[in-house]
Amino acid sequence: MDCGSSSSSSGWEEELEAVAAFVVLDEEENKTKTREWVHAINKKRETLGEFHRLVPELKKDTKRFHMYFWMTMEEFDFLHELIKPDIYKQNTQFRRAVSTEERLAVCLRIEYNFLIF
Repeated sequence: MDCGSSSSSSGWEEELEAVAAFVVLDEEENKTKTREWVHAINKKRETLGEFHRLVPELKKDTKRFHMYFWMTMEEFDFLHELIKPDIYKQNTQFRRAVSTEERLAVCLRIEYNFLIF
C-alpha cells in the first residue's frame, strides 16, 4: 500500500519537523528555568525577618516581650525546652532549617492572632 503521494508525504514531513522543533525549543526553555529550593525572600529571613530582628529587641524589654508572646521570657524558655526535641528539624545541604525557638515563636504568634480575631 502506498503511503501517499509525494505532496502528502512532504506535508507530513513538515509537520514532523515542526513538532521536533517545538520539542527542542521546549527542552531548551526548561533547561534555562531552574527551580529554587529557597525563594529569594526567604533567603533574607535570617537578616530581615521578624523573628531575627524583633525578638532580640523584645528580650531587652520584659514587659514588651510579655505583651508580644503573652508569657514571660522564663515561661517561653521553659516551654521551648519542653518541646524542643519534638519540633527540631535538621539542616540539609539545600537549606537551613527553621530553629526550634523561631518555630515556637511563630506558633505562639499565630495562636495569638487567631484568638484576637
